[in-house]
Order: sequence, then structure tokens, then C-alpha cells
Amino acid sequence: MLNKTPILFVSAGLKKPKKAGNPFSRIHNYLNYGLLGLATILKRKGYNPVVYHGKFQEPSIFTEYIINHSNFEPHFPLFISIPSVFAIEWTKEFTELFKEIFPNTRIIVGGRWVVEQDGQWIKKQLPLVDLVVYGTAEKRIEKLLHPKQWIQLQNTDISPLLINETRLSRLPSHDYSLMPDYMDFQPSIEVSRGCGLGCSFCLEKDTPLEDMKDVDLLFEEIENIQAIFKTKQITPYFEASFFRPSSRWAAKLAQHYTSTGECFQWRAETRIDSLSEKILVSLAKSGLKILDVGLESASIQQLKLMNKSVKPEIYLKRASKFLKICKSLGIWTKINILLYAGETADTINETTDWLNKHKECIKGVSVNPLTVYGRDKNTQLYLNELKELGAEPVENNFLSTGYSRMHLSKQISFEKSEEYRIKLCKMFMSHEDYYDLKSFSYWSNSFTREEFDEICFKNKNSLPFSYG
Repeated sequence: MLNKTPILFVSAGLKKPKKAGNPFSRIHNYLNYGLLGLATILKRKGYNPVVYHGKFQEPSIFTEYIINHSNFEPHFPLFISIPSVFAIEWTKEFTELFKEIFPNTRIIVGGRWVVEQDGQWIKKQLPLVDLVVYGTAEKRIEKLLHPKQWIQLQNTDISPLLINETRLSRLPSHDYSLMPDYMDFQPSIEVSRGCGLGCSFCLEKDTPLEDMKDVDLLFEEIENIQAIFKTKQITPYFEASFFRPSSRWAAKLAQHYTSTGECFQWRAETRIDSLSEKILVSLAKSGLKILDVGLESASIQQLKLMNKSVKPEIYLKRASKFLKICKSLGIWTKINILLYAGETADTINETTDWLNKHKECIKGVSVNPLTVYGRDKNTQLYLNELKELGAEPVENNFLSTGYSRMHLSKQISFEKSEEYRIKLCKMFMSHEDYYDLKSFSYWSNSFTREEFDEICFKNKNSLPFSYG
């Protein structure tokens, strides 16, 4: 061990849920696997990192907890990852509390989709932050421990060059033992990065898709997770912005899975037109249980507007075939729907009708009205494009908040889009479906079915699914 002094890694929490009306929002535990990956790199180099998630804890309670349980000493910087713009308020309060106790500790903030390359804006929101790191940081993480080396690093708010890190030859693994509360989370395994398919609403629309993690390395990581969680029956999420394995990769995964007698089940996210029947068959043999599928819309008009497909009729035919194949293989599909700029009652009805025709193939839905994230010139240009489609920002202060909710058209206000969101969720997802999907990936194993039923009974009028 190079240094036994604890190094604190904090994933910023939230003061309130993004979907405040959902009584289950505060129960969700979203793993910051990027932050855990950075801490794991330092652990392998001989350091003593500890990873905490703020979740929905009050910053004062969280601060007291980590100080009492981490044996923190003001030797190394504090690392904070901000996974969402909605976590900035929590982060501000937490940094103020932390600096009162440890005024000389340097604070480093990252979170590539939130900080972008705008350290000036982040420091305006979080004035006690000492360094803002852009992009990913796997190759820089050890040097970030030493403030005297910060000026030599690229792609931070104080560096002369804003050059992204080059691609990793090997994606990070994750040591869950670095999280004192790891049992509150379902494990994740990063299997690829990037997308690059150009959907107008996607933050990774211009980021090229990278190769999948080697199957042998993947199973090595799975074995480590099984050892830490003390069970073979883990339910990992195979993390990828666009899960698109080759038939060869999928076949190798299935062969390894069956030959070693594995029994775990897993989940991933993909496009609805991306995986062939051959690949799906192999994935089903390798434990795939749930696919979060980006359909986004079944309206010809909306698919074109969001650049989802240049041939939406063919896209929807492929989508239909995809769902039927998944159903036959026992793979649950949760459909992601995006209510986009230019939406009307007719376009939403098109999507609703299509979903109705495939209802027996659908385990659940996630429906979200468009929210625009960002604050740079490209964000303003994008908002101008959306205005040409009839959309208008709900708030005009996106430069100060980092996001903007949208009135989708003159016919579909933001409030109306929320009504459609709830309506669609209730139409295509039962309480049984919701429980199965959430308990697989987002809820602690300690959260029981009895507790779920009790919350349902007490909140019958505010559930995001049909009940009773």
C-alpha cells in the first residue's frame, strides 16, 4: 500500500427527485460506475479510495456520515462526480459543509455531461471547487492527487490545452468493496462506450462507437463481483450507451456462459433496430433477461424530426420483428419513448396505437418529454431548431440552470406532455411489471415486496403504472 490515507470519492446526490410525483423515486439507487472505475484504478495502484453516493440524503447528514465512517484526513483532494445538473444544488451545499470542516482540502469536480468544457460556469455555481476536470479521467487520475501537477494536465479548467484523453485500450473494472454500502446497489459492468448514430437529442450522437469489452475480461469481472456479493445470482447491468455486440462476440459470450454453468441474469440498453435474431438468440443463451429499448416514437413524422431514422417505415417493421423475437426468447423489453418537439395529439396517438399492437411483447415503458441539456452555443442552436418545429422552452434561464424543459408544440404544453407520460405508463405497465423491472436493476435487495405493496396502497393516485 503506497498510502493508507483515505481518498474520498463522492457521487453527488439530489435534494429532490427529478420525477417528484413518483412515490418510488427516492428508493432508486443509481450507481456511478464511472466514479467507481476511477477509484478502482487508484486501488490497484496501492491507494486507499472510498466511494460514497449522496443518493437523496440531506447534505448535512451525508457529510457527518462520511466523516465519521471514512477516517478522512485532509491529505489528498476530495473528488466529486456530478451525474446530473439536478445534483448541482446538493453539491453546493455539500462543498460548503465540507470546507467548513476541512478548509484546506482541495476539491476536484467532474462529470463530463454536466461540466462539459465550461469550468467558469461550474465554479460560478460551486465557488469552493478548486479544479474542474473535463471528459474522462482514467489516464489522469493518479496525477490529480497532487495539486502541483494540475497545471501540467490537459483538459481541465486551468490547463492550456483542451484535448480529450485518448481511447482506453481496456475499459475500467469496478471493485465494489470500495463502497461501504455496495449491497444497496445492483452491479454494473461497462462493456463499451460511444454511439455516433446522430439522433438529435443524444449527447453521444457524435461520439464514435467503440469495441466491446473482451469476453474473457468481462467474465473475470463478473467472478470478482460474485465473490464480493457472495452469490452467483447477481443481476448486472451491461453498461453501454449503445449496446451493439457482433454475432461473434455474442456467440463467445453464450459459449462461455453455458460451458461454465453460469446462472446470473443481466440487462442492457440498445436501439430497437440494432440486434439481429442470431445475436439475440446467443444473448438469450448467455443470461440476457431485460433490454431497455430505444424506440422513442412510432410516429413517422417524429422519427424523422428527431433524426432517429431516415426510413421510419422500415425502422418500425424492424422494431416489430425485434419485439416478437425477444418475446419468443423470454427476453423482457422495456420501451423508451421520447415525446419530442412538434408532437401533437395525432403523433402521440400513432405511437400509442403501435404500442397497443405490440402490447403482449412489452414488459414496460419509460416515457419522457424532451428536456434540453447544456448551455453552450450548440445548445442555443439546437433550441432554435426546436423552436422551428413549434417547441418553446418552459424556462428561458438555461444558461444559469444547465437545462430547459420544453413545451413541445402549441398543442402539447409541458404540462400536457406530463399527462401523456403518465397515461402511457399506466396503459403499458402494470404494478407487477414495474416491480420486476425496478427490483432487477435499481432497488436494494433489502427493499421487500411487502414494502412495495404498502407504498402502492398508500399512493394509489400517484403511481406511474396501473394498479389493482
